[in-house]
Amino acid sequence: MLLYDLISMPYKEFVPVAWQKYNESEYKGATYVGNHLFDIPYDIEYKMQYPHLYDHNGQNEDTGIKGAERSGFQQHRFSQDSDFVQEVKEYFQIDYIYCAINNLQHQMMTAMHFDLNRSALIKYTPLEKQKKILAEDKHRYIVFLQDQEMGQIFQVGEQYLSWKAGDIYSFPWYMPHCTANCSAEDRFLLSVAGFVDPDTL
Repeated sequence: MLLYDLISMPYKEFVPVAWQKYNESEYKGATYVGNHLFDIPYDIEYKMQYPHLYDHNGQNEDTGIKGAERSGFQQHRFSQDSDFVQEVKEYFQIDYIYCAINNLQHQMMTAMHFDLNRSALIKYTPLEKQKKILAEDKHRYIVFLQDQEMGQIFQVGEQYLSWKAGDIYSFPWYMPHCTANCSAEDRFLLSVAGFVDPDTL
């Protein structure tokens, strides 16, 4: 299935497709990729985001996610020409990339959801490439930037993750996930979604 066709669906139509793929999958969790301590530029500004209420253009979208209005976190999206994005591209060996730091503040949560990552394809991938990328060719990584504190939870499918600073996990497009921060500390992670140039595959 072309990724473009998949993410062009309204979220409520996308969800049953993702659930079907998830239910058919043998492994219902994340894959540990390794550990890498990126040199994070911490002199950055964060904006509050409620991504499960809006689409990639900031327009209202009825996702049907219960708790979406409480699923907020602070985020900094890196510009495509930043040195940091180039470093991340080189590490993961991907050509087109969405790259952001998410700060889940203490006492906040993000409800169970599936990632569309529309921005990764529509905003950051050349138009002539977008309709050549298959759903299974999407690369999705989370990099934990600090050691896990007691009360910090991240669930992918049926798996609860544990982590140290620099731990990297990946999961496919159809994997549901959620997170909560019941600790007294903010939880930072690097969110990466991207694609290899389909003409080189």
